[in-house]
Amino acid sequence: MNRWVVFLIAAFVLGGACVSRLAVADVVATWPFTGNTYAPTITGTPIAGLTVGDLSITTPNAAVSTLKITIPSSNYSGASGTTLLETAWTKGGFSATARGSFGFTVINSSSGAVQLSGLAFGVRMNSAGPTAYGVRYSINDTNPFTDEIASGSIATSESWFYKSHNDLSLLLPAGSTTEIRVYGYGGLANSTTYAIRFDDVRAVFTAVASVPEASAWAMGTAVVVAAWGAARFGHTKR
Repeated sequence: MNRWVVFLIAAFVLGGACVSRLAVADVVATWPFTGNTYAPTITGTPIAGLTVGDLSITTPNAAVSTLKITIPSSNYSGASGTTLLETAWTKGGFSATARGSFGFTVINSSSGAVQLSGLAFGVRMNSAGPTAYGVRYSINDTNPFTDEIASGSIATSESWFYKSHNDLSLLLPAGSTTEIRVYGYGGLANSTTYAIRFDDVRAVFTAVASVPEASAWAMGTAVVVAAWGAARFGHTKR
């Protein structure tokens, strides 16, 4: 057996055994607020056992948390430009209880992990509101909203902007319930509420197929094959 064949066998055993996850399908949930509803529209490849809930709102001023047909979101490509969400946020440093947010709950009853791989939305802030947002999560009510997986700025120019994060990798374990929230914060804290509008909220979920990690047998086999090859061919005269 040629030494290169031996080394290729070892590399194949090691390389093939080290792959742990493989993305296999996408589900796209969108909230265009068509028909004055908070329910998502689901497209893409179905993932059995995955449930994406209605969009929910937290705000210091519940009186302005409503869907409205006004000021179409026509300033970015692909805008639905019909019904939109208007709510109120306040200024100040991040707080899971004092800052406004919108979000949704995802229940993963499938047999494997699902990844939140993308999140996007249109946003329009008035001239005095908070200037930043952050995407946070809570899985099974543990460490609620302490970690930020994406963030960005909010222009206070009263123009529409589209915020897109397509490189997320939050794993939602099998049997889990996860709440995703987009919080607004920034600026000097005060009690004034500022109007903010959202449209075309979009989330992408990717099913993840499990592949066994490198087993002790595979690792041992690769080491033995490599060692045998070294002993067999290491001192061969050329």
